[in-house]
Amino acid sequence: MAESLNGTFKAELIKLHGPWRTRDATEIAIIEWIDWYNAVRLHGKIGDVPPAEHEA
Repeated sequence: MAESLNGTFKAELIKLHGPWRTRDATEIAIIEWIDWYNAVRLHGKIGDVPPAEHEA
């Protein structure tokens, strides 16, 4: 599972939007991606719905 998440992180954030100029900008981008991943992104294992919707 961790390898899958790391691959997704690299493909959807690092390769598309990086590199960032400062550590602060990098941290903000990571925090925003984690929030998006956990609340908005569709997840196939739970029926192609966002986790927040699945938990509701």
